[in-house]
Amino acid sequence: MPRPSMPWGSRIDHHRSIKYAETEERLTVPFTVRREADGARLRLVLSGNCPACGGLMTKEFSYGIAGTGTKGFRSPPSPVLPSMATLYCECGHLHPDKPADATDDGCGRFWRVDLTAHDPR
Repeated sequence: MPRPSMPWGSRIDHHRSIKYAETEERLTVPFTVRREADGARLRLVLSGNCPACGGLMTKEFSYGIAGTGTKGFRSPPSPVLPSMATLYCECGHLHPDKPADATDDGCGRFWRVDLTAHDPR
């Protein structure tokens, strides 16, 4: 019997309570990338699990012109998608040994995601 298809963004939170550490993860995990273009703006919504703690997270990136109009009759330039993005764990779970001054909302790990693999150009 075929598995039912899962709607976008419905993943399972496989969180593990690991100690907080600000370190780069070399292990990569697949992230779902949704592109939304709106004229001169491009929004990427990345969704997946942290490669260290397994917590489910979503991160949005916006590129392009933030204004709503253009001067004259020129059309605004197309948003340029960077080739890489750095993601920080933002799983929202508590992690042991997390310092009080930590600015992230996760286990402290960060990793790089190749966005060119998701660019249709």
